[in-house]
Amino acid sequence: GMAHITGGGLENNIKRVIPEHLSINIDKDKIIVPEVFNFLKIKGNLNNDEMFQTFNMGIGFVLITSKTESIKIKKLLPNILEIGFIH
Repeated sequence: GMAHITGGGLENNIKRVIPEHLSINIDKDKIIVPEVFNFLKIKGNLNNDEMFQTFNMGIGFVLITSKTESIKIKKLLPNILEIGFIH
């Protein structure tokens, strides 16, 4: 699956493309947050949940693949960031 991450946050956008009986596990510590988001967080007095919900912390597009396919994709796109899994 693929999800264009717009307003509504990572989880809400990803939920739109996976079956209802599955759940999402995102490791937010793996996301490399651009400095501009830290600036917005401080100036806006926002917490991490609000930042991920509103700004997605720089994640704009998500691919959802099987483990086998993710290995192939990582070879093709070595800079791709694995941020979690579906179960």
